[in-house]
Amino acid sequence: MADLPYCPMYWRDLLTDTNDLSAEEFGAYTRILGRMWLAPKCALDPDPTKLARVAGIPSRRFKATIWPAISDLFRPAYPDQRPGFITQKRMREEWDKVSAMSQRQAARRAGKSAGNDDRNPGNDLKTEQKIEQPKPLKTRNTGPTAVNPGNDLNKGKGSNGVHNLFSSEPSSPGEGKPGSPAPKLTAEIMIAIWRRVCVPAGLADVQVLSEARRAKCRTRIRDTYADPAKFEEACRAIAGSTFCTGQNDRGWRATFDFVIKDQNTAARILEGAYADKAPHKTGPDRPSPTFQGGYFVD
Repeated sequence: MADLPYCPMYWRDLLTDTNDLSAEEFGAYTRILGRMWLAPKCALDPDPTKLARVAGIPSRRFKATIWPAISDLFRPAYPDQRPGFITQKRMREEWDKVSAMSQRQAARRAGKSAGNDDRNPGNDLKTEQKIEQPKPLKTRNTGPTAVNPGNDLNKGKGSNGVHNLFSSEPSSPGEGKPGSPAPKLTAEIMIAIWRRVCVPAGLADVQVLSEARRAKCRTRIRDTYADPAKFEEACRAIAGSTFCTGQNDRGWRATFDFVIKDQNTAARILEGAYADKAPHKTGPDRPSPTFQGGYFVD
């Protein structure tokens, strides 16, 4: 029988039963329990020399001090299964439960597999190909469902008429018009907006959507960028900033990770903290202030 998938451990019962054991005795006991769980019928040979090897303790010390302290916690295995071996009562009960559950699951999987073979006789290759192919991403399609060659509504879309979220092209004319539902902001849409707005401004493209980036995107959507319009506003602020596009003393350029870095950075972007400062007016449009009556006046 294959190894069981897990071993339930009831720590309150375990610690209560072993409260009088020393740390070394408890360690030896738990190591023996672990090996016992993996053994056939959850039973081990009671030979102290063999148990000492399982416990990782020198045989002489195990026989003299450890085994006398923990031997009462075990009982003989079922005579009709492994006569002369020992087991642990609670662990054997759990072993029987998990073993039965594992056998039921294996039987169900075998039944489903046999049923599939009956429905598709001689078609194993086709079945394997279906399993290997990933399921298509379900995306709300607000445009036409049919693909007509030359139709501008299908520009930037796949063969199923769904807009390619990673395309740097702008949305189709029929999308986002009044009355249509606002799309939900996702990490993929955020990358698409970044590519459409910021990459043409000379900023780096996004090559990988890692789990860490996806988690950051979800957090920023919750606390700052509530919808695509808000995130596009932030991207346009970055693309229009000379500081964020490399015109600074370090040559630093903003990246996609900078826009999703944290809530404070996202808020500062939307508040215009990185926007170019308006030049101070001088010359004939604004005369220099003069000193009159103890004050400078325009």
